[in-house]
Amino acid sequence: MKMSKIEKNIIDFCIKHKDYLFILILTFIALQVRISFLDFISGDYVYFLEPWSDIYKSYGISGLKYAIGDYNCIYNTFLALFSYIPIKSLYIIKMFSLIFDFGCGILGYKIVKEITNNKILSYITYGVILFIPTVLFNSSLWGQCDAIYTFFALLGIYFLIKEKYLLSFIFAGISFAFKLQFIFILPVYIIYYIVKKRYSILYFLIIPLVNIICAIPSLIMGRSFKEIIMIYFNQTTSYSNYVLNFPNMYQFIGQYDNLDKLGILITILIFGLILYYILKKKITLNSNSILFLSMISVVIATYFLPYMHDRYLFMGDILSVIWYISNKNKKYLYVPISICLVSFSTYIKYLFDITIIDFRILSLLYLFVIIIMFYDIINKKRLLLKN
Repeated sequence: MKMSKIEKNIIDFCIKHKDYLFILILTFIALQVRISFLDFISGDYVYFLEPWSDIYKSYGISGLKYAIGDYNCIYNTFLALFSYIPIKSLYIIKMFSLIFDFGCGILGYKIVKEITNNKILSYITYGVILFIPTVLFNSSLWGQCDAIYTFFALLGIYFLIKEKYLLSFIFAGISFAFKLQFIFILPVYIIYYIVKKRYSILYFLIIPLVNIICAIPSLIMGRSFKEIIMIYFNQTTSYSNYVLNFPNMYQFIGQYDNLDKLGILITILIFGLILYYILKKKITLNSNSILFLSMISVVIATYFLPYMHDRYLFMGDILSVIWYISNKNKKYLYVPISICLVSFSTYIKYLFDITIIDFRILSLLYLFVIIIMFYDIINKKRLLLKN
């Protein structure tokens, strides 16, 4: 029996559109995995997200005038809006965040496509990002929102690479409005400003301005401007421990007075040395170096700054994958693997109380990886920041 004309047309259609079908299948599988996690209840949901959501169910949008939780205004605005939707808060919070998982995957695709003009590598980037363990766990299992601020941070980086500076700073501002952790890549904008001289210092005012614009619903509802400005300052002082469930230098240094200030100074010094090296060697800030600087900026910040928590390397996980694939050099596979492993170990510890590697040992191993990465920068034969 011969193949029917309908069968032939279907097969021909599938072959013609095989790339899109591949992406569609990847997306479907990634979505199904996330759906299977939706009923998992984390400690953060029990002690924070659920009580906040319950308060908004009582007050509705008018609850924005109160200091409910310690997240910034724009996320609280969404929680208030979600209170009107007749869906269990556990599901609506997770579904809101996991949308941005796919957004991060799409931006990974766009950035790699912009740099390499290679569709296959771009598709691979999309798929890998969706299945990074921390990306899988963060939204659909943990119920956290790190994919949201990371999505807008990636948009900022994407437009920085395309030299569309106004758009880059606007999206950087939205990222900052969702989470303070955006500042981990702020040094990239500062280094770019000094080295390239392409935009005014006044552009940096866009970031806090966008944050204020995002807080307009809370201001309208009656929350004071001072309270809104102080949200991030209060976050930095809400925990006394220098580190919480994260393998950085404070794991083996300990808790001493003013050590947090020393950590901040060390971080500034390291970024200053990076800037000095770029200027000294006259390194061109191309798309490759912007990506690398973004990734290493998150790594440095989370390792040397005080008050780091378990999820704070999330943006570094995604950036390491995007950089590695766009760089097209197999010998740097250790970079995304080590970064994602360090990050994932914190998730396993918090969610399931399982310690893969003692955090003191892991912090030393992580430091070794950072040193190796910097060695690759200064070694001419293995230069990551390409001229």
